[in-house]
Amino acid sequence: MIAEILGLAGVLAAAGFSARWNWWRPTKVGIPVLMYHKIGHPPKESRQKSLWITPEVFDWQLNCLKARGYQTVTFADLRNKRLPAKPVILTFDDGYLNAYTDALPVLKRNGMRGVFYIVSGAIGRDNFWHDPEKEHRIPMMSLENIKAMMAAGMEMGSHALTHRRLAAMSLEEAEKEIVESKKSLEKVLNTEMLSFAFPYGNGEDVAELVDMSFKAGYGWVLGIHGGIWSANGAKAEPMPRIFVRGDDTKFDFYLQLRSGRSRL
Repeated sequence: MIAEILGLAGVLAAAGFSARWNWWRPTKVGIPVLMYHKIGHPPKESRQKSLWITPEVFDWQLNCLKARGYQTVTFADLRNKRLPAKPVILTFDDGYLNAYTDALPVLKRNGMRGVFYIVSGAIGRDNFWHDPEKEHRIPMMSLENIKAMMAAGMEMGSHALTHRRLAAMSLEEAEKEIVESKKSLEKVLNTEMLSFAFPYGNGEDVAELVDMSFKAGYGWVLGIHGGIWSANGAKAEPMPRIFVRGDDTKFDFYLQLRSGRSRL
């Protein structure tokens, strides 16, 4: 009887483990594209702590990547076909000031680079698109901060004008968000915006908006669907990304790199 109970407990534990972690998924071949938002310690009042990665955890993750032979690349590297044996792309959405104050020192210490998606209408302001009752208002990078990041080897991309949900707009409004953000960033930063990331991933499943983004001149368009990007896949499709969460474990991170997701 005891053996049967222990056996049942083992089955239930295994089922629970499988339900939480996708350890059984096969290894996928391609380039992991990691998606970060905020690097730092979240304010106590934050209700979106999953968007925050502490500098200590971020440092561990970068060391994990190096230990597994990964080297960071940017979209300029993809365009110029300068790829190492095991490339990885680190992307950071929104353009928070903590990208400069907290992420940049860790990246430089580890000899790594990232791609930072800037909301062009929020430069030097705050995250005005968030409901302050749900998420704490924090400062965004200034133009000087962004230029310092670029001087340190970081790449910038567009995250639209105002971080609105593009699929909820008219096509004319969405086109303005996509096109004008590119023009304004290129003007003030004096460099080409090679990639565009849909705010909230909203629009990545709308063919007209994806096509509009490529026609605007972006070489790559990014969404938030999980997965490993295949460099041999169709270029004119949104690139999947791995959402790195603040409540991820080290095992989660390992599984994300291996198969593009860790949870069901």
